[in-house]
Amino acid sequence: MIAQCTNHMHLPTALELVSEMRTRNIPLNTHTYSSWLNVCVKAGELELALDVFKQMLAEGLQPNLVTFNTLLEVYAKRGMWCDAVGVLDTLEQQRLVPEPRTFNIVMNACNAAAQYSSCVAVHSRMASQKVPPTVGTYNAVILAHCKMDQLSTAQQLFNEMQQQGCQPTHTTFITLLQSAEQHGQAQIAVSLLEQMQTMSLRLTPQCYAAAIGACAAAGQLVTARKLLADMLASSKAGMAAPAHIIMQLQDKCCDWQGAYRTYLKLLASGVRPDSQTTATAIEALWGAGNVSSCLLALQVFEGACQQGVFRLSVSVQAADTAVEFSLPVAGACMALIGLWRLLAELKGRVARDGAKILRNSVVVLLGDGQTTVPQLHPAMVQWCAVPGVPFTVDGSSVIQVKLTAPAPELARWLLSDQSLLMCPVMPAAAELEGLQETLMQDAETATLSKCRQQLLEATEMERILTQSANTLPLQYLQTRASLWQQLQAACAKLQPNAPELPHAAFVLLDQAAAAGLVDTAATDPSDGSSSVPHAWLLAACVVLASQAAAARAPAVSGGPISTATAVLSEADVANQFGAKVDDVLLGVGRVRERCPAACRGPIASAYTLVGVYLEALLAGQMERKVPPASLVGEALALSGHASSHLSSLSMPASQLAAVLLVAGRQSRGLHPVWPKALVVLTGMLSPVGSAQQQFLQELVSKAATLRHS
Repeated sequence: MIAQCTNHMHLPTALELVSEMRTRNIPLNTHTYSSWLNVCVKAGELELALDVFKQMLAEGLQPNLVTFNTLLEVYAKRGMWCDAVGVLDTLEQQRLVPEPRTFNIVMNACNAAAQYSSCVAVHSRMASQKVPPTVGTYNAVILAHCKMDQLSTAQQLFNEMQQQGCQPTHTTFITLLQSAEQHGQAQIAVSLLEQMQTMSLRLTPQCYAAAIGACAAAGQLVTARKLLADMLASSKAGMAAPAHIIMQLQDKCCDWQGAYRTYLKLLASGVRPDSQTTATAIEALWGAGNVSSCLLALQVFEGACQQGVFRLSVSVQAADTAVEFSLPVAGACMALIGLWRLLAELKGRVARDGAKILRNSVVVLLGDGQTTVPQLHPAMVQWCAVPGVPFTVDGSSVIQVKLTAPAPELARWLLSDQSLLMCPVMPAAAELEGLQETLMQDAETATLSKCRQQLLEATEMERILTQSANTLPLQYLQTRASLWQQLQAACAKLQPNAPELPHAAFVLLDQAAAAGLVDTAATDPSDGSSSVPHAWLLAACVVLASQAAAARAPAVSGGPISTATAVLSEADVANQFGAKVDDVLLGVGRVRERCPAACRGPIASAYTLVGVYLEALLAGQMERKVPPASLVGEALALSGHASSHLSSLSMPASQLAAVLLVAGRQSRGLHPVWPKALVVLTGMLSPVGSAQQQFLQELVSKAATLRHS
């Protein structure tokens, strides 16, 4: 009768039966105690279960395998993985043969406690005792190996379980898919989905999400978007996924326009989006980084504030010492928008009423203090590190960030030009209501298409150029920085409105040096003399760069950086460098002969490509004139510093330009530092690897210097 109570989780009845047995002097045996123990477990009374087990031992009864299996469930639920492993030792001492379920419970207990190596050890013990594994066994040990990043072993076990006749379950596939997502193994993820379909296992949103994440992490955005389309086309998976999950997946696929459409569909259906859904839309739009998407993110934010989805709370601390603002944000981008909006309002109030309204200090709390907000802390640390920003970050919490600023310093900063760093795009709220979304997104699409074509031409040229430190003569490397300075100075006088000219000429100079022309360039070809070392070669490169710029001017007109449209005369260039015209003409011929690939098409310098990336970020600005520096910081100016830096020789121009842009945005506290619009444009998930970290930090420091010079 006690055993029957288990099915109904009716613990009081079981206790009454035990009491009745004692009243009638009916001895409790091992079977009785095992049933009683099981009732306690099913009822969630784990402490009582342990007391029952101790009482059983105190009465001198010997537990059987059923008893121990139930005890293991108690240990597993209480996180007592070490005690669970100890039960296996006890079973061995008592010569009780564990069954597969016994080992499975212990392995799951180890995994639940993040003791993955212990789980693997238990599995080895199970194999040594020749206990046949079950699906649950394989699921547990595969999870353990995945958590330890032993993916090849996990894959081997996956194959083994099928050979042993154990059919993989959703749990098996989810474990492997999530591991593939974590490590960006797109091919494995797609293969796992195909195997699930072959086995007639339903593809759930969780399965699709992991596979999409794996493809996105590997940079295979086309495959990721196809999987997302398949998921949405599947009525079961598509209907099962809530809107914020769909938008998160669209964001992973860098489809911010798709995320915005999903958000609009939700509004059109009459559903009021909650804070999580709204935050997801904002993160997707702002994360794109271009003007049109940022404006739409601001529009969504303002609308949510008006509807009460997000509420700013204000309080004054004891003794009137500080004003505290609380923003329960759910994303890093959303936190920055909310912070900028708050500071813009404070700026107006300080200008009107004075610094006294700020009391002694201002505290801003970002996050609800309960839910983890991805990237919030690093984004705030980066923003507060911008020179001049008076806020400091207190603590390192991932659920809430506390910013503190002394009132006098904050007031001075708000009323200074430096506070313009607050936001790259921050129009008045009234302007956001009149946004023409369709026109903006059409303009965005057209601009990105134009930039993609320009970048394609540049990257095709990159593949055939031979620019690396290993191919350049040591003598040239030693004088390279001074040659760059000479080029900059000369080009500034020849064409002051063509800032990209010296950069293009420098690319040609590197190619000429790699081709061996620098060895003969110390003197003029005609044995004349010049006060400028390598004068004829420098002049020849400037002439060729000028011709190339003029040839491509019609294709890049209307871009954010000015491009030379007039070809410089050989005489003017020669005069600037103190060289003979004939020598310059001969030099042009030599460079064309020795470096035909470099002279055949548009010259891809990092400066030019920063301009392409900037144009992509300005996409959709329409009649607005957004200051370029508010989107890329000092990236364009940094290209001059980076050109002669030896670290730049280890990167193609497209990557160098991307690193410059990251440095510029980081120095301004902009988030994300590498927007998704540029991920789509370049195919680079992140242009900054471990090899570029030191170079990046040098550039960030240099950017701060340039901004204040």
